[in-house]
Amino acid sequence: MSSDVLERKVIHPGKPFIKEGEEHGRAYLIQRGAVRAYTQDEEGNQIEVARYGTGSIVGEIGLVADDPMDMSFEAVCDTTVAAITRQDFEKKIKRMDPTIKTILTYVIDKLRIQEIMAIRKANERERIDGTA
Repeated sequence: MSSDVLERKVIHPGKPFIKEGEEHGRAYLIQRGAVRAYTQDEEGNQIEVARYGTGSIVGEIGLVADDPMDMSFEAVCDTTVAAITRQDFEKKIKRMDPTIKTILTYVIDKLRIQEIMAIRKANERERIDGTA
């Protein structure tokens, strides 16, 4: 089997496959289905941050950072994904032009900031809805 072949699997709804607060060294390309991203407030209530469908990638920060995940991800329905491991990603990065590596690092940093902002907006939206 070629190293460029990605592992495919079906994720069933009801249980997070990426958990907030844990390190995760995989990203998932959604081939069919849907995934929701959520965080939890101080009382343990889930606050939905975003939904992703076919063609989206989730968990990509885990490919480049050892930091704990900022959100949990779970399938909304039976969802087929292709898993991208950190090792496979790093092999591809090593073959890249240094300029492209620099650009990729910059883009990833911006993605992390946008993810943090999305979580803040979801938390604020939840607070406003809860007091209305």
